[in-house]
Amino acid sequence: MIDVVIPVYNVEKYIDRCMESVINQTYKDLKVILVDDGSTDRSGAICDEYARRYKNVTAYHKANGGLSSARNYGIEKSTAEYIAFIDSDDYVNIHWFEELHTVAQRYDADMVCAGVTMVYDTTNAGMREEISKYVEAEKVDKSEMYRRMFAQIGVDVSMYTKLFKLKVFDDIRFPIGELYEEMQIIEKLTESCHTLVVSDCKGYFYYQRPGSIMYSGMNNKRMKLISCMENLKNKMEIKYPKAAEAAETRYVRCAIHVFNRAIYDIGYEMQARELLAIIRREKKFVRKCRYFELHEKVAVEMIAINVGIYKGFLKLYRRNR
Repeated sequence: MIDVVIPVYNVEKYIDRCMESVINQTYKDLKVILVDDGSTDRSGAICDEYARRYKNVTAYHKANGGLSSARNYGIEKSTAEYIAFIDSDDYVNIHWFEELHTVAQRYDADMVCAGVTMVYDTTNAGMREEISKYVEAEKVDKSEMYRRMFAQIGVDVSMYTKLFKLKVFDDIRFPIGELYEEMQIIEKLTESCHTLVVSDCKGYFYYQRPGSIMYSGMNNKRMKLISCMENLKNKMEIKYPKAAEAAETRYVRCAIHVFNRAIYDIGYEMQARELLAIIRREKKFVRKCRYFELHEKVAVEMIAINVGIYKGFLKLYRRNR
């Protein structure tokens, strides 16, 4: 059995699409754990309706505590052999869990990592793709898993594209009240696993909706990402040198990610200067690194030369996207 934990907070426009994609899975041995995290819209009532209609769906309601709090609550309620997480504004291919479970069973994997498909509108494209005749998967060691996750080669640190054995979470919980909680927990999870597998399945559809936490403005919590990734980079250099270049790549990308918010929001000049210093210091590394795309290398050169020019470039780039 797989327990699917779905944190829910003010997503009445999207939760039906998410739930229909899970309810209609070709893999039927699922239990869905809906955690209403203090929603103020109709989300809680929608959760109750699904719990009433389907025996394998349970709805829980708690005071608002954030994504990590809701995920931790779901872990506490989970009893299955495997556990997975889905964000309530996203959805999955109807074969998603069949493919992940097939891979997990084939390798007796503690963690299966798969890919993601980005969605920029509200269409359901891809929900009913045919199941793969053979799911390509590969057992990797921890060094290779870190390399791929940090360089974002087919997989990422995100929780929603993974299937875990529940026992992996015996002594691990998500940090409360933090952004980028996945980056803060991924090393603990990986180190607690014996068998790691990467799958080419890309049946998770990540909806990039306006107003989501990830795409909101700057705040001080975002700086935690930089210190966290710097710590991981240092650890990789010592323990997993094969993943060191990838970790440094992610460190620079994280610095750019936060810098892009700090330069537009008033009151974060000090943080912007700190991030600018990191990016300038890493310029030579970016030039020779194999993992950066051309537009990323151009962006770093622009930042190093003149932030004003870079802001104009960034505005144009976003408009074109």
